Amino acid sequence: MYFDRMSWADASKFCDGKQSHLVVPNSQDENDFLLRIVMERYETVEERGVWIGCKRESADSSFECAGNTEGMSFTNWAPGNPEQGARQCVVLSKAGNGTWVSYSCKLRKYFVCEMPDAPRVHCLTADANGRFVTDLP
Repeated sequence: MYFDRMSWADASKFCDGKQSHLVVPNSQDENDFLLRIVMERYETVEERGVWIGCKRESADSSFECAGNTEGMSFTNWAPGNPEQGARQCVVLSKAGNGTWVSYSCKLRKYFVCEMPDAPRVHCLTADANGRFVTDLP
């Protein structure tokens, strides 16, 4: 989480520059984990919460989340949300106990970047004949 408040677009660009993206909770467990981090470690976050990586391009379009090409598989909308009109970006609400609220993308809010999983590296050892071995002598 970063302690600079930015518009959704600026926060998204910032995360992109760190080889990451705005966080997207993909399950209730992930959503609860993110809320716990915000509540326990970042008391300075105002009650309105933090940007997450979901938005819609226009009032007529559907919300989409970063890295998700098949629509939103998990949502946690607060009652009455998402709102219509200019409120096209999504906040994980601290005051709403982790529910999602749509806001104007131009508002400056705190945000959380999510790093992709690092690729796993496997090292193999070869013997004197160039054959891979499982254990060294």
